[in-house]
Amino acid sequence: MIEEIREDEFEAVKNNLQKYPLFKELLSKEWINLNILDQEDRFKKHFLFWHLIDNNRAKTLQDDLNIIKDDSKITSFISKIKKFRDQDNFDPFRTELQVYAYYKSKESDDFKVLYEPQVPNSSRKNDILIKFRGEDHYVEIFTLTHDGIDRHNKDLQHKTTQIYTQISQASIKNIKSPLDNL
Repeated sequence: MIEEIREDEFEAVKNNLQKYPLFKELLSKEWINLNILDQEDRFKKHFLFWHLIDNNRAKTLQDDLNIIKDDSKITSFISKIKKFRDQDNFDPFRTELQVYAYYKSKESDDFKVLYEPQVPNSSRKNDILIKFRGEDHYVEIFTLTHDGIDRHNKDLQHKTTQIYTQISQASIKNIKSPLDNL
């Protein structure tokens, strides 16, 4: 059974998309219609949808994107927004964007910020490079989440559902009808 998105949830997202047109500008109207405004099982919904329901979250995300919209790496951020459909991936990305936008807003002649710079003498990229008064500071951002607990709970829910289904099917097979004795 599909648990659908409620109409008031869709309305909240539509209102925020209207209030903050930068989302349609950066992500494209077509992508938003296909991935955000389509009706599907609420448990399969792109996590940006849940971010856009809340006006404060929508505004801060829009503000951060507005700070970096002219950055050469904006396409990387847009790609990640589109790619990270679930909370486990979207939340860490969101933290990365917030930190980058914060430092980007502080840029000056002797303070520069770069996104996903190549680490010298390595094939690795870091999340952020801060250049301050001639010194390079590489920053790796990570988010502490409840991923392990959430996955464990999902596994338990799945196993419980399987056991319940098996018990239900076994019970149906073992039920005797009064007509069976005729």
